[in-house]
Amino acid sequence: MKTKVLLIETDPAIALGLPELIERSHSEITVAVATNYQDGLSQAVNSKPDLVLMDLNQGEGLSLAEKIKQAIPNIKILFLSATLSSQKDLISLIADGYNGFCLKGIEVDELIDAIKATQKDEDSIYLDSRILSDLRKQVSRLKNITEESNEEIAKILNEFTKRQRDVLKLLIQGKDEVEISKLLGITYYTVRSHLSAIRNKLVAGSKSEVIAKCWSTGLAYEL
Repeated sequence: MKTKVLLIETDPAIALGLPELIERSHSEITVAVATNYQDGLSQAVNSKPDLVLMDLNQGEGLSLAEKIKQAIPNIKILFLSATLSSQKDLISLIADGYNGFCLKGIEVDELIDAIKATQKDEDSIYLDSRILSDLRKQVSRLKNITEESNEEIAKILNEFTKRQRDVLKLLIQGKDEVEISKLLGITYYTVRSHLSAIRNKLVAGSKSEVIAKCWSTGLAYEL
């Protein structure tokens, strides 16, 4: 079955060229286009695509994304924007249940990988390789966090078993349950059990919230 994507894009050049590039590169993806936000909302509600690909557009896009989420709670939304104002905003987007962020100018092959990654399960997320590189640089600065924070991270880590830390590390790398089970040589259901325990220990309601907390607290750097 083909993956249905709705591209909401006000830039005519992108709205005209990107769908053709995607469909030419991957026959299992179809792309419909809305060139304004009003049409974008109505098309999303009426066609119920597998994924909405849209621009943040200085907050206007986020407002539309919230409306789409309200109308279709389980829909996947991947942002495609020229800039990202801050890493904090990125963490907020992930924690709010959106499925990732890509920068305009991304190679078509990577954008297709992003689209495919969002379809793995309800919590799947994808970060542009350039965003991920910046995020790693930010995380490296966490070496300078306070002693008190270091003690808190150590306390959290001590609550996890070695296997739970292994699962969490792979989750942060973007792996889903099936991939984690193969890499660790354990069953899918064992992975699900470990993830449930991890969510409970971090007081997180979803995998995306687990990932956001790991980055925001510095835990991701210590795994």
